[in-house]
Amino acid sequence: MFLEKIRIENFRIFSELNINFHPKINIIFGRNGQGKTSILEAIYFLSITKSFKAKTDTYVLKHEREFFDIKGSCNNNTTVNELRIYFSRSDGKHVFLDKQKVKTFSEIVGQFPAILLSLEDIELTFGMPASRRKFLDVLLSQLYPGYLFALQKYKKSVLQKNKLLSLEDYPNKLNELDIWNKQLIEFAVEILMRRMEFVDYLNRNINSSYTTISAKEEKIEVLYKTNSGILKNDYNSDQIKKIFSETLEKSKPSELKRQSCLFGPHRDDLEFLKDGYSFKSHGSQGENKSFLIALKLIESQYIFDVSKKRPLMLLDDIFGELDSYRIENLLEIITDHGQTFITTTDDQKGKNIIADTASLFHLENSLIKQ
Repeated sequence: MFLEKIRIENFRIFSELNINFHPKINIIFGRNGQGKTSILEAIYFLSITKSFKAKTDTYVLKHEREFFDIKGSCNNNTTVNELRIYFSRSDGKHVFLDKQKVKTFSEIVGQFPAILLSLEDIELTFGMPASRRKFLDVLLSQLYPGYLFALQKYKKSVLQKNKLLSLEDYPNKLNELDIWNKQLIEFAVEILMRRMEFVDYLNRNINSSYTTISAKEEKIEVLYKTNSGILKNDYNSDQIKKIFSETLEKSKPSELKRQSCLFGPHRDDLEFLKDGYSFKSHGSQGENKSFLIALKLIESQYIFDVSKKRPLMLLDDIFGELDSYRIENLLEIITDHGQTFITTTDDQKGKNIIADTASLFHLENSLIKQ
């Protein structure tokens, strides 16, 4: 699978931009502020139907424009699908597949998977738990429609449960709390099982991937940390349901006192360890970058193993902390991971790639030159 071309209108700084892509590696170079990241953002929009930077769609509209329009042609080796994301201030967002408007955005998510690695991904190791949960949710939602459905329902149930817990002197509070807990349990099982399956896959592959990137023999481990009462990743759905039910029953007094839903997947976290110590406190910038690249490469392979689709790899300005050895290793490896898009301020690093495996684009003043 690869993106043949993209057309962008009224998106970020671009009034209009058309690019035909190479099926393997595409390197976009230029000074800061020229819109390199915005091109990756538009590609990500086609895959996920939302931005990886903006909280709302209006933020990506070009100044004083009424709409933005993103169109892409995606080749899956047998057919070419036309994707379109259209947003207007007055009518909101609409998504089209082969010129047919889709009923729900979830119909698109996962059909054309994408993986992003940017400077902001440092939050995966150094940031708050929410960033790590988001990492899991974006990946698994692209692979399992049931996961995306369960996640959406679970989040709504948490909001409703919190609203109930905040009510003072509500006579039917305990009975309704049982109803919401029952819904939470139903949806949490799918979320917990899929997350733990992926973490198990990570731990079986992360060491070899990290060693390939960093050229260091270090023990890397990923821990899934949950307060749901689940201690292993080898439980079946019935066992998880039973354990989480017991956890929620025991937590009633504390949740009523604090008026908040305290236990469940929405509170879970990942911890990344290097030789038994957290990357957060013991990893250098270079080691952290190598780990994140290794993580994304495994994510790419996992998507392929599950869906038989090679995701689009979006690498935003990641060369900064890498030495020439790591860069050469990365460029050699990613040729096996499907179509890749790389942004950089240094065109020399891009020119090191063999010409027939890549296209080099120079972006300046919102114009692209190949």
